[in-house]
Amino acid sequence: MESTVSSNLSEFIGNVRNRYTLRLGVVEIVEAATSIGLHILRERLIEEAEGYVQVSGKLAERGVLSRDAGGG
Repeated sequence: MESTVSSNLSEFIGNVRNRYTLRLGVVEIVEAATSIGLHILRERLIEEAEGYVQVSGKLAERGVLSRDAGGG
């Protein structure tokens, strides 16, 4: 782990395992953010949404997210 953290960007990206790990981390972050967004829509705004894009779009429409963050 220490070697991964101390590597420069080109070394990091050049390693398939590092890229895969980074990709999975990004997927986890997006899924967690979408889950939080769905909770806000369902419990606070009483609205349904399907999919990542629809969740962020509806949150942007309601002013919970900025238009930039909401994809609009």
